[in-house]
Amino acid sequence: MRSRASLFSIALLLLAAAPAGAQPTTSSDAVEPARKKPVTVTFRRQWEPKQRAFTVLVPVNWQIDGGLFSVDPTQAGGALNSVETKCDFSVKRDGAGTVMARWAPTYNFVDFSRGAEFANLAALFPPGKGYNGALVKPMPTVEAYLTEGFKVFRPKATDAKITAKGDLPELADILTAMAKNVNATMAQLGKAPMTFTAGVVVFDYTEGGVRYREAAATALCDWRATAALWSNQFTFHMRAPADEADAWKPVLDIVRQSLKINPEWLAAYIKAVGQRGNDAAEVFRTLARIDQEIFDRRSKNRSAIQHENYLLLSGQEEYVNPFTKEVERDTSDYRHRWTNSAGDRVYSNLETADPNKVPELNKLEWKETPARPR
Repeated sequence: MRSRASLFSIALLLLAAAPAGAQPTTSSDAVEPARKKPVTVTFRRQWEPKQRAFTVLVPVNWQIDGGLFSVDPTQAGGALNSVETKCDFSVKRDGAGTVMARWAPTYNFVDFSRGAEFANLAALFPPGKGYNGALVKPMPTVEAYLTEGFKVFRPKATDAKITAKGDLPELADILTAMAKNVNATMAQLGKAPMTFTAGVVVFDYTEGGVRYREAAATALCDWRATAALWSNQFTFHMRAPADEADAWKPVLDIVRQSLKINPEWLAAYIKAVGQRGNDAAEVFRTLARIDQEIFDRRSKNRSAIQHENYLLLSGQEEYVNPFTKEVERDTSDYRHRWTNSAGDRVYSNLETADPNKVPELNKLEWKETPARPR
């Protein structure tokens, strides 16, 4: 299946058309009958543990794993993957990650196949060798890159099949806009620009006797003609048991869209590494705003009626945060949505639910967040 999907469609592709089966449970939360989402889910906003670089909403009793890290150029054989801090961070229902979301790290690769000026280096550094801290590797398609990465990340997977795939042109367009200044400079020097392609692939596979559905998305940056470099950007995975996929869709949507950068960490990061840090910081900022930019671009030229249909079809709504007064875009899969001053959230379809009446939750006041008036 081919589709021109936006980034949030990772969730739609991952969690659509799941067959009937077991129902997920979340701690003490009530659960509807089979193939329905949890009735009530409580999320705590938690810090990335390594450097407190960002926060993310995590369902109560779930786990976080990983975080930010740096590559030592003296151990890597060079600096090509040591300039920017990397992120490998997961939110998991359990230790095995039976339901999980993962932000995967960005890496630079070297490909000398474009440009006569790289011919001598190509002879000295064939594919599989290292060059200045980066692996020499021909640039693949998005589908090939994600398929290879899936095999590395899921080495115990068997009977794996690609069940859906699609392009993410909005993500490629946004990255192209971010590279505008660099590309303008390259044009003045007569050099080729950075270009971007982006897409999503959905895999069905068996691991540990369980049939899973997993979506993986990425954007590939192609700068081979000018610098013999290419890289992956915004690589993201999310999975659930195939027969529970519909039930976990809204939960994984909330997790994925909740990342917020810590401005104090960002300021320190820029100060520590200078202009390179400022450039890298733009990437981190984009992790938090990428969905909103896609949303804005698609909404700009639509009428009010079309806009409402777009929100409905994408399973989203716009809410007004009662503490910050900001408009927040979030899942519409729950009829009630509360937040507190710490940024924690409770979602429920129970008309009688009220986190202010739950002893373990009522240390801070909870306010229900209304849909934005339109």
